[in-house]
Amino acid sequence: MRRIALGAALALLFLLVLVSTAPARLVGYLVPENQLRLSGFSGTLWEGVASNAAIATPEGWLQLGRTRWSLSQLYLLALMPTLDIESEWGQQRIQANVRLYPSGDVLLRGLRASVSASLVKQFMPVNLRGVLTLESPQLKIADGVPAEGRGKLVWRQAFWRGVRGSQPLGDYEVNFEVPGAATGKARVKTLSGPIRIEGSLEVTGREYAVDASLTSAQPIDQELSRALQLMAEPVDGGYRLKFNSEF
Repeated sequence: MRRIALGAALALLFLLVLVSTAPARLVGYLVPENQLRLSGFSGTLWEGVASNAAIATPEGWLQLGRTRWSLSQLYLLALMPTLDIESEWGQQRIQANVRLYPSGDVLLRGLRASVSASLVKQFMPVNLRGVLTLESPQLKIADGVPAEGRGKLVWRQAFWRGVRGSQPLGDYEVNFEVPGAATGKARVKTLSGPIRIEGSLEVTGREYAVDASLTSAQPIDQELSRALQLMAEPVDGGYRLKFNSEF
């Protein structure tokens, strides 16, 4: 029995040493290629780097760029892979602690992301400029959508560009809360700038409600005004957006 126990211990030790030195490229075989693409590996399975990474979205592939990770061995044994990640793509920066549950749910902790507002054009037909910064202490994702958490989104140096004109907007902050699956609420406030936006957004299932005011002491670009009039009511000094719709 002692020989069997000693043999098992040595085999386990050998396996741990083997796994701890496993090359980072093995990650490419462990992640679903239709959801995450990785290339240019260096390092190990536990502490590695991919020189290029991209994640699938409903609108196409979102580039993450150079991505570093540190995988927790303890949580992996509990079948809950947990890792710290950092990615860089131009001026885009993303960092978070990510935990994957057997159910497929994802828990993000300490999330901080900074991206160009022009990225919005991949999902909506608007040409925006500026920097978007997202911060969330904890955010749970289930079935691909936020299911629980809270956070803050800041849009700095906001700028709208149209076909014939353009409009500097300002700096804005959106504080949001997700109390449950497919429900959420947010409030937007103006930090600075020529155009002030104040209001709220509420989401319930596939329905959402917007109630916000947009005011400016200076004339608003005519092209932007025409676009706003399609969804907002003109009022003194600006517009009132109040409507319900579906995603």
